[in-house]
Order: sequence, then structure tokens, then C-alpha cells
Amino acid sequence: FILISIGLIVWGIISINDISKDNTNALSYYNINGNTKKGTKVYLDIVSIQQFAKMSDESNYYYIAFDNHGFPFIVKLKKTTYDLLIEDFQNNDENDYEGYHIVGYIDNLEYDIQKILKEGMDEKKVEYLEEFTSADYYKFFNTYYLNETKNPHIEDASMPMWLGLTIGIISIAAFISSFITQRRIKKQLEKYPNALEELENGLVKTYGKIKIYVTEKYIISKSNIIAINDIDDIYKIDYRYNGIKSSEILGIRNKEGKELQMGNARKKDWVFLSELISDVSKKNKK
Repeated sequence: FILISIGLIVWGIISINDISKDNTNALSYYNINGNTKKGTKVYLDIVSIQQFAKMSDESNYYYIAFDNHGFPFIVKLKKTTYDLLIEDFQNNDENDYEGYHIVGYIDNLEYDIQKILKEGMDEKKVEYLEEFTSADYYKFFNTYYLNETKNPHIEDASMPMWLGLTIGIISIAAFISSFITQRRIKKQLEKYPNALEELENGLVKTYGKIKIYVTEKYIISKSNIIAINDIDDIYKIDYRYNGIKSSEILGIRNKEGKELQMGNARKKDWVFLSELISDVSKKNKK
């Protein structure tokens, strides 16, 4: 799993790097000819701009931008781009100004942003469109916009990387958990060298998928080891969820009165837990 994780991360990084070097020609946003698929690379030459919305968790704004043909478009710009655009406006004569050139990608416009713009049109707050209302929205705008703040292809390309990171984290966590468990068992076995010898000699019986091992003289789980002749009582503990029995746990009380719990048996292993208790009880009577 670690190798799969590394492969996915490398794949994602390479894909993002390739997309970041996107050298494809941008289409004119003014003359897009129905090419409105998300991720289509487009450009616009802006001669006038007006902010109308900002998402609360972002530093980027939505604007109504007019191009050098006099048509309005919805665009989303980085603040740095907006600042450069305003500076360019101020440094040029508006009479022969061809517009500030921006390049971005077609993206889907959230419903909330559409709603804000429609309300602005009804309240006559959209410059140059004061004579129109939300009923005229689709004469000028649509359900997409020019997004200069990000390349939507990068989000798609980053999926393998994030999947790889997730798999990697889970794999590392599982490895650490397994390592800790093994160390715990090893530490327990150091106290019972005879139990280790019985395990190594194959003198062990397992019961279904219950993670408990019974040797000739010991019961061993990942959390506890107990000598069978030290057991005073052995029994099942029922676990219930909303009143319905969901699993059984092996309960043990040693001769000093200490209570121990081992294993976790699901329904199909309940019969094995009963068999385990019977076997241990017989061994304890010898």
C-alpha cells in the first residue's frame, strides 16, 4: 500500500506540473461559439469592471467586466490581478484603450452568486445595466463565468495525489498500530517464555476469526497472556447495541480476583467462543 500511495502522489504531482505549464491557445470569451465546457481556456480584454460579490472565505472577488465590444461578462479575479488592472486603466487613455488582457478558465457559477447578481440588477446596482432587471439576466449572463483564480483541471489532477496521501496515512497508521501490538505481545511473551516456546512449536489452537490463541498452558491475545492454571473463572460477556446483542467478549477472572477481557467475537464466531471456553475449562481441570 505504501508503494501504491507513493505512485499516486508522484502521478498527481507530475499531472499538476504538466497542467501548470498549460501553453494551449485561449479562446476569445467574447466569441466562444458555444465552447462552454468547464475548463475551457479563454481570454477577455477588459475596459470596465465592477465588483458585485465575494465569498466570505475567499480573498478573490466576482466582477461584472465589460470588454472592448461593450458586452458584460462575469469574471472572478485574484486581488493582485484586479490591482494591476486598475493601474492599467489609470495609465491609459480610455478613448483608445484596447483593454486589460486576462486569461482564465470556464467554470460553473454557483447558484448563490447568480442570486446576488440578479438581486443587484433588481436594485439597479449594476453599472450600465440599470434599465434591466433579473428577468433579463440570461440576455447577458449564463451559468458559467471566467475564473482567473484557478485552473479547474488542477483540482482533477490533484485527486490521485490526495488519494495517495490518504492511503499513505492509513497505511502508516496501520503499520504503527501493528508495530505497537507486536511490541506489546513480545513484552507479554517475555514474561512467559514457556508460552513463546509453545507458540513456536505450533502447540496452539485458534477459534474462527477470534484473535485469541490457546496453547497447552496459556491463553494469548494481543493485549493479555494468562496461564490457564491461574484462571478462576472463564465466561462470555455480551455487548449490546440498542438492546440487540452485537458481539461477545471473552471474560476471565484470575485467582487473585483480577478481571480480564480478550477478543471480540461477531455473531458467526459465537459458537467458536463457546468452544474455546469449553476447551480451556477442560484444561483447567487437569
